[in-house]
Amino acid sequence: EPPLWNNSAFSHPRQPVVAVSWNDSNRYCEWLSASNNGTFRLPTEAEWEFAAAGSDEREFPWGEGFDPAYANTCESGIFSSTPVGIFVEGASPFGLLDMAGNVEEYTADLYRPYPGGEDIDDHLSQIHGQYRVARGGSFARFRDLARNARRHGHNPLSVTYAMGFRLAETV
Repeated sequence: EPPLWNNSAFSHPRQPVVAVSWNDSNRYCEWLSASNNGTFRLPTEAEWEFAAAGSDEREFPWGEGFDPAYANTCESGIFSSTPVGIFVEGASPFGLLDMAGNVEEYTADLYRPYPGGEDIDDHLSQIHGQYRVARGGSFARFRDLARNARRHGHNPLSVTYAMGFRLAETV
């Protein structure tokens, strides 16, 4: 059971689950797949970015400029997760909601350089060695982390309450 499950600020039925690890998220996908005879999983980093940015590679799911009314980031002033879908103006080109803000979303991939890119030596790689990519920013982060192309991950030295996940299904 996630640690904030019974916290009224994070437990509305339509709010995303928060304060989960990548392993917990992956185990949920495995359980859901077995329970529903499907293949549910965390999206790859490339799938996540395409779902958020579309083929025109938008900076934010809704377009090029940031608008605090379109996503639950620090700029919105809410400072808590919100029910999924209340920021309808922030929809991606595919109609997906909350791709920017609300909770940071784990992907299936390890944080690695893009093909042909330089090795990554940031504070998270110094702490973790390897770590999973998170995308989308959250209610606890500023707009920079909500950009579609922004790659980041969980810092084990900080609170994990803004970490969640989005499901993908292989059909």
